[in-house]
Amino acid sequence: MIEQGIAFVPALSGLGCPHWNEDAKAAWLGLSLSTSRQDLAQAVCEGVALRVAEILDEIETKCPVSSVVKIDGGLTKSSGFCQFLADVLQRTVELADFSEQTSLGVALLAQETTGETINLNIPTRHFTPTHNHAQSRKAFSKARTLVENWAVPEI
Repeated sequence: MIEQGIAFVPALSGLGCPHWNEDAKAAWLGLSLSTSRQDLAQAVCEGVALRVAEILDEIETKCPVSSVVKIDGGLTKSSGFCQFLADVLQRTVELADFSEQTSLGVALLAQETTGETINLNIPTRHFTPTHNHAQSRKAFSKARTLVENWAVPEI
């Protein structure tokens, strides 16, 4: 949606990593009377993916990041989100076909503590970049700057 001029900048509890502006608020930009619920949902997914890209860029200034990015969580149920993230990152995105990664991590830590071995073969899905969203990244950066600098006037 950002390429069509609709953007969502996630800052629901301030503009966190890597910007650290707790006063910033989330915002929709570019809405019109023709904006649909589907457009809003897609803009949210794109906004999250573009924020992840900003964070990964910042991390890479300090240390290299694997060429494959592993993700989990509720948004991984959306193939559109996963593909957009792969495109924005220009990296392969991998997700396990097992949604309870947190509980699996706890089980693996317990296994490590007890010295037991758990053999797991959890199938994964991969999304590889098919499109370069450089323009989306530039547009999102501008939208984020607007959100970061916008302040509610005192009444």
